[in-house]
Amino acid sequence: MILVTGASGTVGKAVLKEVARSGAKHKAMYRSADEAAKAPTGTSAVIADFAKKDTLAAALCDVESVYLVCSPVPDLVQLERHHD
Repeated sequence: MILVTGASGTVGKAVLKEVARSGAKHKAMYRSADEAAKAPTGTSAVIADFAKKDTLAAALCDVESVYLVCSPVPDLVQLERHHD
């Protein structure tokens, strides 16, 4: 299972489109239900936020690979490390 983060952004959306087209089992991570509702057909959407560590475990369930994209924010490194 591939998880595409940043799926509502320009690059993440393009990556998600190609992953979905490939037929690989995948899901996309969004920060809101409104954005998740825009997920491509055949894509499982998960709602999670790097700033909310308790939301990440469910997003990572059954995931083997991650396309990791996070907005450029001052605490970027700390947010992207919220995985344990």
